[in-house]
Amino acid sequence: MTSRLGGGSPLIGGGGIRGAPNVAPDGEIPEEMFPSPSSTYKRNPLVIAGGLLTAGVLVGGLVAFRNGNQNISQNMMRTRVLFQGATVALMLASSGVSVNQIFGNAAAKFQQQQQNK
Repeated sequence: MTSRLGGGSPLIGGGGIRGAPNVAPDGEIPEEMFPSPSSTYKRNPLVIAGGLLTAGVLVGGLVAFRNGNQNISQNMMRTRVLFQGATVALMLASSGVSVNQIFGNAAAKFQQQQQNK
């Protein structure tokens, strides 16, 4: 088992150069490494809902501030920060799964193809 940061990676042809592109030893880039965005990227509905909730609480807080309700406005802004943080966390969590699914499967297929040659 080799390290991702260096050492003979089968995707780099054993060179182990940090930051090198994922190419085969003969220099070809497999098509599976870069799938089309329309077929692979999916939107997480929880992220969309979190964004809408954040925007709704923000507008409510601004309206309360404009009407002079400082306590309600302050509570709404604190709630907005919580919703915004949860939305960012969902974005990070769902993007990690997507990247793993896209590039993890492509790398496994490429390694299997190289072993079958």
